[in-house]
Amino acid sequence: MSAISQYASHVSGNESGLFAVVCTSRLSPQARNAMEKSAESMGYGKEGVVFISVDAGNNALTPKEMFELIEAVDPLSVVLTGAECIQLFAQAYRVNVPNQPAFRVFGREIRSIANMNELMETPEGKQIAWAALKTLPHIGS
Repeated sequence: MSAISQYASHVSGNESGLFAVVCTSRLSPQARNAMEKSAESMGYGKEGVVFISVDAGNNALTPKEMFELIEAVDPLSVVLTGAECIQLFAQAYRVNVPNQPAFRVFGREIRSIANMNELMETPEGKQIAWAALKTLPHIGS
């Protein structure tokens, strides 16, 4: 059984997407839409996003499970959309997540946005999120 099918309740969107969004089940529709539009504008395609929920129902991923799932999906870019996701990622990859939104782990571009839902509530917040996201690799450019 593959890790993706083993953790199917935690995965939505395109399982082979190169743009992974690690989120909680509380990711707002506005934030989810922003991730999809950002991925599309950077060349990952309209359906190029895989969402990995760290807390599907009452079944939360452990750090080991998160590591297995991200490695199975094997995205080019990973966006961490909340403090809970950032903390779990740090444990899963045994790294100290810097206090800046952009860093690399295992050759992947990682962007950490601790308060994605809140940022989607104001035009200024949206600009802050976009400033971090637009630094991800663009496909085909």
